[in-house]
This record gives sequence, structure tokens and C-alpha cells, in this order.
Amino acid sequence: MTQNLERWLFGVFSKAVSYKSLGRATILTFHRVSDNNSLFEQEEVGILEFRDKMRLLKKHFNVVSIEELLNANFNGDLKPYTVAITIDDGYEDCYSVITPILDELKLPGAFFITTEGIEQGGLWNDKIANALLLTEQQSIHIDDEEIFIDDDVSRCAAFGKILVKCKYKKLHERSQFIALLNEQCKTEFTDYDFLTEDKIRAMANAGMIIGAHTHSHPILAVEDEQVCITEIKESKDILENITGTSIKHFAYPNGMVGRDFNGKHESMLKELGFESGFSTTWGHFSPDSNRFAIPRFTPWDKNIYRFAFRLVRHSCKKYG
Repeated sequence: MTQNLERWLFGVFSKAVSYKSLGRATILTFHRVSDNNSLFEQEEVGILEFRDKMRLLKKHFNVVSIEELLNANFNGDLKPYTVAITIDDGYEDCYSVITPILDELKLPGAFFITTEGIEQGGLWNDKIANALLLTEQQSIHIDDEEIFIDDDVSRCAAFGKILVKCKYKKLHERSQFIALLNEQCKTEFTDYDFLTEDKIRAMANAGMIIGAHTHSHPILAVEDEQVCITEIKESKDILENITGTSIKHFAYPNGMVGRDFNGKHESMLKELGFESGFSTTWGHFSPDSNRFAIPRFTPWDKNIYRFAFRLVRHSCKKYG
């Protein structure tokens, strides 16, 4: 299918079903935007791809900030195909790539930042990737299993297996696991590809919304209550000290409703002064949405018109 035909079909399809998208909005989620082609990065979007998608959103969709969305009168303020743009974690490309593209196109964005990365230069998964990339060992032992890491294919497989083992560990167990991994790999963490305080301030000054994403990116549902409160509050306090403004919005790590967080954690956000909490569970945002478990959705198609078709189809879909 040629690009011209895709563009024409998208235009016809989106106009024909636009009425079905009224009264609801889609909140998009991105993580990394880079052309580095990292061996282990699974959620990376190329720079040209991201720019093309943002241009498409600018032309064919009604892009608003998350604060505009939260304050909208859904009966009168929202046009068809309303979307908001969010970015999770807080890697350096938020500053060097994503913010300049959004600023150039005058599009609002919200960045949910895991504050441990500011201090340490990366997150727990980066430490695992760093160990596997830098080691000269041919294999490692995890839970009495020998895992070979002697080429790129085996290293990718090992990374995926270790992520599964680590993701749902409590923070202290995760730290112990990573320390043992570095000991086996004979490596130290050297990846410093995260936002700095100055860059976060610059993004806020450019009009981007800064939100919290915990301090260490734990799965809240597996942690003790006090650990959760500390993790959420610490990220809020650090970001407020950096930006000099109130941090009102939060995104749950991993973010699936019921599996990764629950009503107990929603109550923590309210008590700590947040105005919203964002999940990764698919769905629309509408007037009756739970504002402390807001659904998000992002088509992962590389082709921008397939991305657009899927986004329109999602806007018209009924959930629940």
C-alpha cells in the first residue's frame, strides 16, 4: 500500500467514525526515543519515527496536556480524537530529543521521572544491561542455572530472563540480586544516560509537565506499605526541590491495575497531595474515569499511518 493511499484511507476512515470518539480521550505512553539501537532496549522509538508521529498527531488529532484533560468539560471542550502525550522513566533523550520535538511542534508533554536515576545515572534494569554488555565472562549462574552470555543473541535472552526474575522482587532483594550479578560479571555500573537536575529544570521551563514515577521503580503491590509511601513521597519531594513547583501527577511503575498497584496505593497518592495517577492498563480517559488509575494506550506500529489507524480504532472501541 503506498503512503498516499494510506493517507487517503486514513482520512476517509477517521472522518467517518469520528463521532464515536466523542466524550473520551487517549493518553499515549513513550519511554525511549533514540537512534542508538541498544541491544536490550525493547521500547525504543527512532527519532525520525517519533517526529513523524508527533507531526501526524499535530495535524490529525487534538493534542492537549494532561492538565487540560483533567480539567476538560467533556461535553463541550474536547474535539474528536483528543490525545495527551506522556513519557515514563526519565532518560536523557527526554531532554535532548523529545522535548525539542514537542517544543518545535508546540505540543504539550508530561514526563514521569524515576528519581533514583538522577542520582545514579540509570535504573535497576540499566544495571543488569550494563553488566551483561561489559562482562568478559562466557556464562553466569542464576538460581543454580548456567546461563550463557557469549554472543549478542544469548545476552539478549539472558537479559530477558533476568528481567523476569527481578521485576517482581522487593527492592532489597532486587539490590542483592544485582550485586551478585555484578560480582559474577566482574563489572561496575558505568551507564550514565539519565536526566540531570539542570535538564529537568530546563524541560519544566519549556512548559513540559514533570510528574513522579517513584524513587526506585518498585512494583508497589509487592512492597510493604511504608516502603511504598517512602518511594512515592521521596520522588515527589526530590522533583519539587528541583523544579520549585508542586508535583501533582504520578505514573505507577509497570502500571497494570490490580497486578502492580491497587486501591491502597491510590489512597497514598491522594494523601500525599497528588491529583492523578496513571496506569498502563489499556483504555480511554472519560468523565467517569478513576483519576488515580487513569488508563493509557499506545500503538507500537512503526509505520505512521498504521499507528494512526490503530489509534483511531482504539478511540472508537468500547472497554469494560
